[in-house]
Amino acid sequence: LHSVEININIKGQHIQTLQSQINQCQNELTRLRQESLKLTENQTLKVGQELNLMTEQQNLRDRRNEKQQLKQTISFSNLESYSELHKQYRTEYDRMKYSISKLQHNRQNLLKKRQDEKVDIENQLAILR
Repeated sequence: LHSVEININIKGQHIQTLQSQINQCQNELTRLRQESLKLTENQTLKVGQELNLMTEQQNLRDRRNEKQQLKQTISFSNLESYSELHKQYRTEYDRMKYSISKLQHNRQNLLKKRQDEKVDIENQLAILR
């Protein structure tokens, strides 16, 4: 009987030791689960931050591309405007050149006519003398 009690006490202590080890393992498991959860949360936050960063980078690229497109549009528009202005200038220049040429031609004709009249008058004076 005494030996059975001792055996029961030993088994009871062994059960308590095992129960204590089970509690320690459960505590460790709980701690590891919490740590895993925290790591998962941190990873999720990191992925979210990376997504935000990639979105912001894409937005910056889009804005840069829009600026570049606008610069090209402005440059093309300026080129078209310059071409049109050059064409107008050339037309006006050619018109003025033609007018000046016509004026010079008329002036030369008038001068020739006056010289001819002068010669006629001198000839008539010579005849009258």
